[in-house]
Amino acid sequence: MIKKHPISKNSLLIAVLGVLSVTPVVLHANTSTNYVGVDAVYSFMGFKTNYGANMFAKRAPGLNAFYGHKFNHIFGAEVGYEAEAKRSRVAVVYVNDYAAGVQVEGVRHEAYITKLYQKHPYVGVSASTAIKENNTLSMLIGGSLSHIRAIYNQYADSAGATDLTRTFAKTKLIPMVRVSAEHHFNDQFGLRALCTWRNTSQFKIKTQENPLADSEVKLKNAINVGLGLTYNW
Repeated sequence: MIKKHPISKNSLLIAVLGVLSVTPVVLHANTSTNYVGVDAVYSFMGFKTNYGANMFAKRAPGLNAFYGHKFNHIFGAEVGYEAEAKRSRVAVVYVNDYAAGVQVEGVRHEAYITKLYQKHPYVGVSASTAIKENNTLSMLIGGSLSHIRAIYNQYADSAGATDLTRTFAKTKLIPMVRVSAEHHFNDQFGLRALCTWRNTSQFKIKTQENPLADSEVKLKNAINVGLGLTYNW
């Protein structure tokens, strides 16, 4: 009997990126161009019910700086570094509800101050097509080495709660897909609008203070939208 070996999403992603990044180099090398730019982005990334949804911020503005190379008028590659602003929130969790995987019992409610940090360096390959004069539509498929750090602080109160800090941090390579439309003002400058999906639902993070405890956060997939400027040469 032949054993079937499972192929992980990330292994398949790395293989696809490797093939696609090599293939375009042999095509139309004399038409290659470079570009750099900055996007202003707004991220929507929620947490799953009972695992942080009622505690942490779900939206955050951010910036993305990027460099890209177009092998020809269709294929290209891009690297970038996206970082969202730190988001803080005061959260109240009531009895029988959950605070990061742990049920609140025996008190009326518990109050927390929470913080969320996100960083998403990435690399990907892209394909573009002209949709009108001076306008292009592109899709990028890549990998994002995403870092998520979520912290909550619970402070002592008259109901008996004690000072408590829990930190949830992890870095993981995950798939991402981005669709963008760009308008070219001239040969150098352009304006692009984009929408990016990241597979952040792969993040299931135990607390650093006590990894064996039930305290855990689980993320949903992230979507962000943005508007950016590009410079080509």
